[in-house]
Amino acid sequence: MKLRTFLFACLCCCVTVSWGQISFSPSVANFAAVYQDAPTTLNITLNNNSTTDLVVDDIDWYHTDAFTLLDTAFVIAPGGSRSLAITCDPGHNINYADWLLVKSSSHPEVPHARLYAMGKYTEAYYDATQDLSNEALKTSLRTILSTGMINHTYNESRDQMYMVIDNQRINGQGAASNTLECIYTGFLAVGYTSRSDAQTTFGLNTEHTMPQSLFSSALPELSDLHHIFVTTDVS
Repeated sequence: MKLRTFLFACLCCCVTVSWGQISFSPSVANFAAVYQDAPTTLNITLNNNSTTDLVVDDIDWYHTDAFTLLDTAFVIAPGGSRSLAITCDPGHNINYADWLLVKSSSHPEVPHARLYAMGKYTEAYYDATQDLSNEALKTSLRTILSTGMINHTYNESRDQMYMVIDNQRINGQGAASNTLECIYTGFLAVGYTSRSDAQTTFGLNTEHTMPQSLFSSALPELSDLHHIFVTTDVS
């Protein structure tokens, strides 16, 4: 028992000395709120208080989707230090927590720096989903998507699709006159004046990607613009 106690004490002393020789200041970097497409950079300092060169072979993270560091391999002389510019560029509106991991061939016992940030979307539309996941996120998104939703009739949706959404003169595709393209064949109806004209003169129709029988031809699925498309009349 005495020998085991002695060895344990020696091990603890070795770890304490090693961590005391190499340190971060500060050891915790809190970026606070960082907005999407507006990266923020903070500096932390890696200190070498040992009597030998600190050879940093690489710097890595447990997670790599929010934090970056350009300078990841260098040498710090005894008693020296190096400032590390860490950039946070979040992709989601969630709270991030990560470790900065130093890999060193000269000092295997290098401490880690802790990083925190609260990613936020620039637009306020998704504020209610901040740091949510799983069922809570689904519930919040369902609330957002249902707010202000209008159930158009089938004819209203088709009018929008024929005259605005899929009309290549209006939707940015650069057509000189009203133009529709069949989703299946690529056939172009050029110069129609209304939905009824496109149907009568050019033989166009509207099809659902999901059979109407699956939802009893009822609203809101019947007029859902996400799954109705212009086609040629193949009836």
